Amino acid sequence: MDSKRRRGSRFGYLGNLEYFSYNRILSDKQLKKLKEHKYSCQNESLFDPYLQPYWNWLVTQLPEWLAPNLITTIGLIVNIITSLILVYHSPDGKQDVR
Repeated sequence: MDSKRRRGSRFGYLGNLEYFSYNRILSDKQLKKLKEHKYSCQNESLFDPYLQPYWNWLVTQLPEWLAPNLITTIGLIVNIITSLILVYHSPDGKQDVR
């Protein structure tokens, strides 16, 4: 096994396109498309035009290393915790919570 192959399999190069081209997981054409890809999202919800400036501001306040999935997971955990607190204080949902 040559040194480049050993180094590639040992360290992974998962963040580098070299890994995919060397091991031929993706073809050259697919690698070119991957380099040219630009993420875009379209949302046509009712409140999107009003919340978009807030979301854009919020994104600038978060560190770049924070993954979008982590942000979503944190939001889910916050919702679960607050729901559990409400269920603890009012199990049937009909009592006032103080």
